[in-house]
Amino acid sequence: MVSVRDARRILRTSWIVVLLTGCLFPLILTPVTEADVVGGCDDAFRAWLASCAEQEGIALSEDHCADGVAVVAASSDGQVLRIELSLDRRSTLARVGGIGLAPIGDFADWQTAPEPFHRSFEAVRACVAARAPVIIPSTQAVEAVACGVRCLLAWGAIGGFVVFMIASAQRRSRWLETGYAFSAVALAGVVRRLAIQPAFFHQNGHGAGWVLMAQCRPSTYGPGYAALFHPAALWGGAHAERAVFGAQEVLATAAIGAIYALARNLGNPRPVAWACTVAIGLEPLLGRLARSESYYATSLWLIGMAIAALFATGPRARGRDKRNWGGAALAGLLLATAVTVHPVAWVPAAFAPAVLVLHTGRRRERIISSLGAIGLIAAVGAAVALPSVRAVLHGQLGAQWGQASPQGARLVWVGTLLAAPWIALLALPRRLAPWILPVSLVVGAVTLDRMTNLFGVDSHIAPAQAWRLLFGATALAAFLAWLARLGHLAGRHSRHAPGLLAVVVAVVGVTHAVTSFHAATLLTTDALEMAVFAPWLQSLPATGRLFHLGRSGEMMQELPVYSRCGFSGPEVFALDAKEPPRTMLPGDYWFHSATCSSNFGRGWCDAMEHEVVLRPLHVERFPARPSLPYLPYDVPEVVSALYHVEAIRQPQ
Repeated sequence: MVSVRDARRILRTSWIVVLLTGCLFPLILTPVTEADVVGGCDDAFRAWLASCAEQEGIALSEDHCADGVAVVAASSDGQVLRIELSLDRRSTLARVGGIGLAPIGDFADWQTAPEPFHRSFEAVRACVAARAPVIIPSTQAVEAVACGVRCLLAWGAIGGFVVFMIASAQRRSRWLETGYAFSAVALAGVVRRLAIQPAFFHQNGHGAGWVLMAQCRPSTYGPGYAALFHPAALWGGAHAERAVFGAQEVLATAAIGAIYALARNLGNPRPVAWACTVAIGLEPLLGRLARSESYYATSLWLIGMAIAALFATGPRARGRDKRNWGGAALAGLLLATAVTVHPVAWVPAAFAPAVLVLHTGRRRERIISSLGAIGLIAAVGAAVALPSVRAVLHGQLGAQWGQASPQGARLVWVGTLLAAPWIALLALPRRLAPWILPVSLVVGAVTLDRMTNLFGVDSHIAPAQAWRLLFGATALAAFLAWLARLGHLAGRHSRHAPGLLAVVVAVVGVTHAVTSFHAATLLTTDALEMAVFAPWLQSLPATGRLFHLGRSGEMMQELPVYSRCGFSGPEVFALDAKEPPRTMLPGDYWFHSATCSSNFGRGWCDAMEHEVVLRPLHVERFPARPSLPYLPYDVPEVVSALYHVEAIRQPQ
């Protein structure tokens, strides 16, 4: 039972909750989006086309309209000529007002072209002179993400966490502890940089899309990712993915350093805490995530740091300690940021505060400090994340996730699992609690992963494993608490027990890293492709147009070209295999991606390439490694190539 005196103690600290909540609500910012322009000829252009055909007595039909260009097919005396009308292209034969006109075809000398072609071209030029059509303008740089205070809040939480954890260490050994943590993090970081190549992680070619969300494209998943990576993406400019990879590694460094603080604050000796930090820092999948853009990684680092902040006061519950409230406030801010990165973190973030049951001490003290911490976490989380969560739930993404997420009875089970550690805290005798509560956290983490993982329980693909790691952060805290109890028992019988235990942990960690390195860090075809071709694509002239197959069925690919966000680079046309092939002009670029080597897009790409004369700029062969098992390649090796369009083939 909680006494009146204890209740007053909680009330005396409630002003912190009220004050912090009042300060955070004004900081809630939402991304600012300007309406994107949808491609395709509109009714006004079609009406102009019909009027021109009637006026000039020729047959006219639309080919396509998008991004400042309209292509029409003009027929005279049975010969068809495609004519481009553009707002801002320089390679035009004639200009009428603000619109440039150019015939499409392999014409060595336009003056010697057949007379019907000249008649069609002059007819369209006369129509433009009489009444200019409205052409859909270019969609470059029409979106914007407003970061502002939310960026400062997110990175302020990261920096505040590092300072808070250093300041929370005992004064006499503060810098010694910091040195231990730094040496473990530095060792892991050096090995990671030497052994693991930075590359996109997100499956199905979506990696560059997340970098675009950090730069300028508003995210339907929440503003948290842009809040963390927007400054880096802007600084990176045309090579933004490199800066995002670097920022991700900074977060990973802070999170791995937090493992040392967590291990020490749960009661482990320095050698054991150091060995645990090195073992986790060398984990290959974590290293692969740390050198990528993955939102799984971002959420994982934030959840891990939040858990470490909750134990700043050590293993014993100390409700009166101000560090308890500071750690809870930081944990709430870090978890709220993770929640706004992607809905994949919602359940793991809700489960993470359950680590508070690992505190030792009198039951009443544990209950009081846990209730206060949970209240503060909830208040901060509601202030920072609730508007974003509601926006996701009421949007299209919420409807999609609602169909795929657990429903009905399964939701009841998820809620029960979230509450299970707290029930166990109240029910277990004091002697059994230190041993059984960590087990309950591990069981809860594994079960929640099995119930909520959209990739399936038996899936071994990298995204499914990354999902499991989000729950693994809570399980790791349980393991470290259990390891501390085991080390304490062993220390009663041998003074060398901490060193031996540290050696065992280090050997197990290194063995796991060596045996799983290849499988965890093997790049899929789309990641390999972008690692090789990103510099080529980004070096294309800003006046150029780059065409590629962006979607073929469920197979997709986004290119790491950020011209739509206002940076140097060509204008990108991501095409869909459901639509007919588009017209390319001399001077354009065509990227034959790995999707063109699959049965989903091979025929469509062949049709695109058949109409033009292509000069290869760079060609590579990659092993066929699908990033999703249900989107396989039907060949053992794929060819990717970047081409320059030299000429248009004349219709036979």
